[in-house]
Amino acid sequence: MPNADYTPDLSSLEQDYQILTELHRSSDSRTYLARHLGLNRDVTVTVVHATDTAGYQMLTQYAADARILAKARHPNIIPVIEGRQLSHDTFAVVRARVRGSTLNQLVGEVGPLPLPRGALQNIYSALEWARKGGIVHRRVSPDDVVFQQGSGRVLLAFDPAIPLGDATWDRCADARTIGRLAWEMLAGRPSDNPDAKTLAELRPDLPTRIIEETVALMNCKRDAAPPNVPAYIMLLGAPPSVLASNMSATRMPVPPSAIRSTPLGKTDDAVLVVKQGLGFNARVALAAAVLAVIVLVALLLVNRNGSGGSLVAPGGQASDSMAQAAGDVDRASRPDTMVPVASPPAVAHVVTPPATIVAASPPRDTDSSRRAQGESLLAPPTERRHEPGRPTTPPLTMPNVPPPTDTTAPAQICGSPAPSDQRSCLKAAIQQGDVPVNRVYRQLIAALRAQAGVQDSEPDPPSVTQLRETQTKWLGDRDMACGNVGIGPLYATERAQCYADQSAKRMRELRDMLDEIPRL
Repeated sequence: MPNADYTPDLSSLEQDYQILTELHRSSDSRTYLARHLGLNRDVTVTVVHATDTAGYQMLTQYAADARILAKARHPNIIPVIEGRQLSHDTFAVVRARVRGSTLNQLVGEVGPLPLPRGALQNIYSALEWARKGGIVHRRVSPDDVVFQQGSGRVLLAFDPAIPLGDATWDRCADARTIGRLAWEMLAGRPSDNPDAKTLAELRPDLPTRIIEETVALMNCKRDAAPPNVPAYIMLLGAPPSVLASNMSATRMPVPPSAIRSTPLGKTDDAVLVVKQGLGFNARVALAAAVLAVIVLVALLLVNRNGSGGSLVAPGGQASDSMAQAAGDVDRASRPDTMVPVASPPAVAHVVTPPATIVAASPPRDTDSSRRAQGESLLAPPTERRHEPGRPTTPPLTMPNVPPPTDTTAPAQICGSPAPSDQRSCLKAAIQQGDVPVNRVYRQLIAALRAQAGVQDSEPDPPSVTQLRETQTKWLGDRDMACGNVGIGPLYATERAQCYADQSAKRMRELRDMLDEIPRL
């Protein structure tokens, strides 16, 4: 491994990279700022050198890690562009350069971080993803943690400093990493400070329990019980009543009465969500609310079938169920709990759930077509206004009429712990989020083909082919980023939000690309 006087030979990189300056070094590696000549962008180059048999073994595994990271993506891990063997004993990893402040720089400027919980959650998520993905070398130093300029997002890189004796599944190594980084965030100075002051001396205002749990993580022993890192991170924002408890967050399990167990098939290190059970009065109120909704739905269905009239919301305006069927439903209007809203507008939404008929909804290009479709759904043929040139097809033949037995609203599906309901909730949310992305994607393809001057019958130009490959890669990256988001039986809502955020970001990227194409 390199020592303080080691200077690597970077001549084999000169054809593709311009080395600008050294950023930082450790006992195991050197990291440089460079310019990628082909991409015309800044990158970082981390060079690792081996000097003995153990070092050669480490280098081989580090190269394997780099190949995995070059193909996979995590939202809190700096993307790896390539790994390159410089010589038989030297390996280099090229990463995208992230503009921002490292953890060392940040604590040097502002001191202790007031709210480190969110940053540690992101770091632990990246460590767990890498551990389960087979990444052996997962050491993260304060110089490897970057707070992105503008967004404040936490991104990190991995150093090759975990001994091969620490197997990929060693959770204690990651716990020590979290402990060291938490110590620096809470203390506002490097953990190897020359004054050798303890965290209690530097931060006497911190609760004693947080100090003890931080030190316990830093001193985690591999042969000890696996630490509960998520419980420790939650302590950083816990109320005083929780911090006053004598129970150890890192070494003692959460009481079974206070947790909702994870579904079968999850790994034993899944995060546990603390839930508080409903009391007797709350259960009675919930049952009464559900019963009231059932009665209202039955009355409205009987009224609709018996009188032949259309469903009318308060104020005399017909409910816009066609807009809901097409997915144009305000997120803020959807209830977030399992208790349905007992009001006539919400009942009207229950009759036509978006998730069941979004694929069959006809296009709504103009206001007149929207009104025409709404009338064909809500008004019976015997009372229809006959207008010139408009067919009067009976509503029973309309493809967008939901089956009469399916009255489950999306909020009820997302609030149901049944695995099939959670899958349906997630699928409906992903489909709804893909609609604007696909629309802009098709517009961009059409604009690129027009820019290249190709006809409809001609194959795609290179720009469209590259766009299609990029879109396919983005879909895979999105699944990788969101595939494990959400914990417990009710995972769909949180995972759907991750997909929605990724889709919104991709739509903005496609829109920016579309805006850059000159209008012909």
